[in-house]
Amino acid sequence: MRQQLSLANQHLAGLLLDGYCRKPHITLGICGFLSKEPKHADDYGLAHLQADLSALRSARLKPFEIEIGALSSFSSAPFFHVHGSADHVSALHQCLSSSVQGMHADYVPHVTAGLYADAWPAEMVAKRLDAFAQAGLRYWVNSISLMSYAAAEIGGELTTIADYHFDRMEIEWREPAPFG
Repeated sequence: MRQQLSLANQHLAGLLLDGYCRKPHITLGICGFLSKEPKHADDYGLAHLQADLSALRSARLKPFEIEIGALSSFSSAPFFHVHGSADHVSALHQCLSSSVQGMHADYVPHVTAGLYADAWPAEMVAKRLDAFAQAGLRYWVNSISLMSYAAAEIGGELTTIADYHFDRMEIEWREPAPFG
């Protein structure tokens, strides 16, 4: 996937913001920032985490395959479509959006390819996107990750906090669990 993203960045040279360095990922849900004692609207506390883990366990999803599809665009970013067998990706999104108010009903599974540096004519961007050679990459998904980033860094790095493994239906913390 990194190679495909690099090729997309080269293909869209001049349109993208410099310094986008996020790991390739599919955003399944936006939950906020981990907090032992939630006080702000964008804090993600223990109750939300427990609700999300309960929904994941109830779904009993097994490892599955995804395909990275065509290059497309949101108004602020180019992206690759993601297709999953039996719509597992959308099922995961539903599990992870149940505890968060205001999640988007028009969810589009995708891998972001960067951020636009400016406003560009839509027709010109569409022609560039359509001219990109598609690879049809396939990946096996065994787990999903809880990730974070520094909100002040536009397009900055993602940090993996924990992984949820489908086969064991449990979370594995990469650092000590923040809720003790």
